[in-house]
Formats: sequence, structure tokens, C-alpha cells
Amino acid sequence: LGADGPTTFPSGLYSDAPLKDEAAKGFAARSRCLFGSWSASPADDYRFWEVLSPVWTWGQYFWFKLTGPGYREARLLSVVWSALAALFLYLTLSRHELSGSGASGRTAGLIAAAFMSFNFCCLIFGRLGLLETPLLALLIMAFYFQSRASEHPANWVMASGLWLMAWLVKQSAIIYLPVLVLGFVLQSAAGGARRRLVFWAGLISITLAVSAAGAMFLDWDYRARSVMNLRHSLDYQPDQSREWMQVTPSRTLDSIRYNLGRGLIQGYLAMFPVAGPLAILELVFIVLAIVRTRKFEPLPALAALWWLSSRSGLTLQGQAFPRFYLMQAPSTFLLAALALARLLPEGPGGPGRRLRPAFVVAVMALSILINLLPWA
Repeated sequence: LGADGPTTFPSGLYSDAPLKDEAAKGFAARSRCLFGSWSASPADDYRFWEVLSPVWTWGQYFWFKLTGPGYREARLLSVVWSALAALFLYLTLSRHELSGSGASGRTAGLIAAAFMSFNFCCLIFGRLGLLETPLLALLIMAFYFQSRASEHPANWVMASGLWLMAWLVKQSAIIYLPVLVLGFVLQSAAGGARRRLVFWAGLISITLAVSAAGAMFLDWDYRARSVMNLRHSLDYQPDQSREWMQVTPSRTLDSIRYNLGRGLIQGYLAMFPVAGPLAILELVFIVLAIVRTRKFEPLPALAALWWLSSRSGLTLQGQAFPRFYLMQAPSTFLLAALALARLLPEGPGGPGRRLRPAFVVAVMALSILINLLPWA
């Protein structure tokens, strides 16, 4: 919790996030905890996170009331969120039946949780007091309930509510909205028990969640800070009024070129050296399976949709810092775990069964080793 640069921070990542970003993100909650107001002084009334991210600021405020404000306390809360994220990654796959594989859903779930737990960037940013950690945890929990939506109507309510909470942590949660909406269409077509009740529960809960998120824009403060947020994401400059932005298509084209070229290496393959290629392999398998059978497995299809939505959204990203690219981490780990499980030999006996544990251990050991290299 106390590892910071330049002396104790890993040599593989040069970052000023522990020096300035945590202080900025925790400023409002700390001020309210110590002084009873989101800002300690009217002259320094930033009013950004308490407007855009009430789930973040209020959550951190109540945590600080319990533990006291401080860097270590803020980071401890992030560790709790990271543990929840890994747990729900496991739970998401644990009950999934893997077609054409000798592995169980529990094995795939453990692989996904291990990919996240030992990933270098997730280890670094998952213990910092930043918004990305609760954002990812809430989206993973939303995915967990959505993947089980056909089992009970309440799962759609949970999935929609958790997405709304994620939106009220950070607006980057918009990347998951296509998964929620298009996934609802796909899952409704798949049918299942209580089909009509599940359909209406999903339709109503998603509509209410999206409407609640949209209603926030009726407030001028929220609109103004949303523009600031979008401007920062696209790396645009403010206009003369400082309330809008200079729309610069050439800057966005530069971002697209970067994210489809060098950024694909630095912002994907370098961040997920083993899980990244495995995720792409699983995407190919899913597409081929759909073409061949004219059917789809809901959970892998949802994970693929999340990956495609994340990568598409990040293509427009004007900021190249690694923590902004963590949005693609959960779907990458889910797909990678499914791919690795599918690669395991199937059958009750023979050399294939004996090689299964060795194969899993070898791939995971390679992933862990590569992710530990920056610490050397």
C-alpha cells in the first residue's frame, strides 16, 4: 500500500498517478470528512467528482469516516474493490458449462481470476485510490448478474442497477451500455424459463437505468462537467467560453491511428501479454462456432460483445496512459480463460487428461512470469 515512485515503484511503469491523481480523486471525500464540506475553501471549490461521481465520493467519504482519511486508507478500499472484482470474475464462469472442453466452469473461473490477480497493470492500479477500481468491479458484477438473467427476473434489476452505479462512478461505464442493451436483445431471443417475466424485467430495469443516467444531464453543473470529462477523454482543447470544446477531427483521427497501430501493442498486448492473444483466439472460435451452428452460447457471446465494445470505445481515447485502458481488462480475462479452457484436452482418460494440469500451469506460469518482469 505504500509503494510509490521513484524508489519503491516498479521500474516497468513510470507514473505520477500516486503523486497527484489519488489526491485529486480523494480531495472531496477527505474535505467532507475533515471539514464537513466537499471543499475546504470557497476559493478551491472544484466540484467535479461530487457532481459526476457521487457513488465514488460518497462511498469514499463513508469509508474515510470509518477508517480516517489518508493514502493508505484510500488504497485499502481499492484493494477491497479489486478482491470483489476477482471474486465475481470467478463466479461468472464457475457455473458455466464449457462446450467442447475437458475443463469445468470452476477451472475457467479460477483462470480468469488468476489472470486479473497477477496482471501487472491490475496489480499497480488496483491498489491505488482511483476511480477505475470500483468502476471495473461494478461492471464485472453487472456482467455476472446479466449472464444469469434468464434464471430470475431480479438479475436484470441487479445488472441494470450496478451499471447505473458504475456510471455514477465514472462515465467510462458508457462502454458497457451496448453489452447491456444488445445483450438484452440476444438473451431475449435465446428464451429460457420465465421468458416473458424476464423480458419485461430486463426491458423496464434497463430503461429506468438509462433514463436515470440521462436525467442527470438536466442539471447544468452535470452537463458542464460532462463536457470537461469528454474533452479530457478526447484530448480536445476548451473553446473560448471554456464551457465547450474545440472539436478537432484531426486529433481524433490521430487517436484512431494510434489505437489501431502502436496503441494496440502498448495499450493491449503489452498490458495483457498472454491473456490478450488468448482473448483474440477465443473471439475467432466464437465467430466460427456461430457461423457453423447458427447458434451462440450466451456467456461467451456477451464477453465477446464487451470486448468489442471496449476496444471500439478505446479507439477514440485521446489519453494514452495505461489506467484508461483498463476498461478492456475484464472482457479480455473472461475470453482468455474460456480460450485456455477450450484448449484443454477432452476425454475421461489417456495422456490428454494427464497433460491437462501441466498445460494450465505452464500457460499461467508464463503469464505470471511476464507480468512480474517489470518488477525486476
